[in-house]
Amino acid sequence: MPRLVPRRFVVGRLAILIIAGLLTGCGGDSIDARVAALNSTNIQKLYNCYSLFQHYNGYRAPKDEAEFKEFLLRPRYAKNLSRMQIDPANLDAIFVSERDGEPFRIRYGVNGLGDKAIVFEATGVEGRRLVAMQEAQELDDAEYEAHWSGKKRPKAYEVQQGEPE
Repeated sequence: MPRLVPRRFVVGRLAILIIAGLLTGCGGDSIDARVAALNSTNIQKLYNCYSLFQHYNGYRAPKDEAEFKEFLLRPRYAKNLSRMQIDPANLDAIFVSERDGEPFRIRYGVNGLGDKAIVFEATGVEGRRLVAMQEAQELDDAEYEAHWSGKKRPKAYEVQQGEPE
């Protein structure tokens, strides 16, 4: 029988891998390439920066945009931003969707990693908007609003583990 594994465990492991990649100093090019691949869009960059903030703050979320940006601009995180292909001098650029050209909506104050929708496209394209949970997903208006309000959470992963009990 399938056993449900909460998404937070899967996302937590993914976040640890991303952060480990950001912090590791050896193997430069391959690590840089892997981190860059995980941050190819602004929505991915913002979600991963939010996770980075939480990692260094006891899994507490930033209370607002000012606190979030202040954290990201600390010299201590310059290498992290560089690997994510984020220019600190142009930090505001990652807060805008490449698809609709509008600023993202961000749910500040959502503590803990895992099964939570954090970054939202404002308008989207053709009635579909991207929402970053573990990865960016394109949602219709009803799903989008349910996640924005916190009424809906991403589904847990279903993982097969051994023989049925």
